Amino acid sequence: MDEVNNRIRNALWSVLSEIADEVDVQSSRNRTGNFRVRIRVGRAVHVANILWAAEGWPEDVSRVLAGQAAQDKPQSLVIAARRLSPGSLDRIARRGMGWVDEMGAARIVLSSGLAVYADQRSRVSQPPPAFAWTPAAIAVGEALLTLPDTNVRSLSATTGASLGRISRILQAFDSEGFTHKHQAEGQIHSIRTLADRESLLRSWVPAAGKQRRTQWMLTRAGQDPLEFFGKELAPLLGPPGTWALTGPAAAQLEAPYLTTVPIVHVYVDSGFPERLQRFQRTGGLIPVDQGGRFEFWLATPTTLRLSRSTKADSDSGIRIADLPRVYADLLALGGRYEEAGGHLREVTNLGW
Repeated sequence: MDEVNNRIRNALWSVLSEIADEVDVQSSRNRTGNFRVRIRVGRAVHVANILWAAEGWPEDVSRVLAGQAAQDKPQSLVIAARRLSPGSLDRIARRGMGWVDEMGAARIVLSSGLAVYADQRSRVSQPPPAFAWTPAAIAVGEALLTLPDTNVRSLSATTGASLGRISRILQAFDSEGFTHKHQAEGQIHSIRTLADRESLLRSWVPAAGKQRRTQWMLTRAGQDPLEFFGKELAPLLGPPGTWALTGPAAAQLEAPYLTTVPIVHVYVDSGFPERLQRFQRTGGLIPVDQGGRFEFWLATPTTLRLSRSTKADSDSGIRIADLPRVYADLLALGGRYEEAGGHLREVTNLGW
């Protein structure tokens, strides 16, 4: 707990050093993850309760908020974490609470008169990354987050990238501390093991969520979209390996959380455009520019190769994308879907 205490103090000091004379953080004896901070600015002393949300993922913030004591006043509470996502920040704002992270950003407004606004982008100069999240790097990251141990040749088979390109990407991952290279006993080829899955996931998720992709939006009035997809559309899409559910629909099948799934998101292979007109006609679907109940996204070969049957009903024929990809898509969609992503990660540990 001393380590967390110091991390909170350092995060606060990074945004208060220009105005504060003293920042003192003490852990609560009665409540784990709760801290009391005393901030002295001249003769004025400001006091707040800090709730530690660890990495700052949506599920971390949800856990902290769920454990919030009823007697705590939101104005005196501050969420602290390593880095807070936009969805997490929105949730905190709705509660009327303050926040600070280790990236140098904060929004703290206390009833005692202390107000602090710090934007990480204007305060912290980020060093250039050791590598760029190219499509090939995203594919390799996706495979590593899904497969426990692998080597260059199997990564090449999964992603379609050349052996040389895979080796360069893995060297960059090694430099970042994401992976560790070692020689297994009795093996000719060296194996890459994830050394820091959390850091790789945090770096990979935004890049995967921002990937540009061709999409087709279709709609049809009537019954529940997910139910209709399972009964009528899935048999029309093609054999395993040509499509996979993602986003809220995949999450609902793997770790139910949402009351409804208004839009079904589906990854499809490069042959989908050739089958599209027949698919629309047979399924009674209409193309629209917005408000569609079915969104079809052109997938990378890696995502389709890593897809699998849903654990809820392996005989249904329904395929879902690998869970790290589903999680990244949920966070990219934002809002309520971020909460579903947090639940998915809590329940499944994203396949690990």
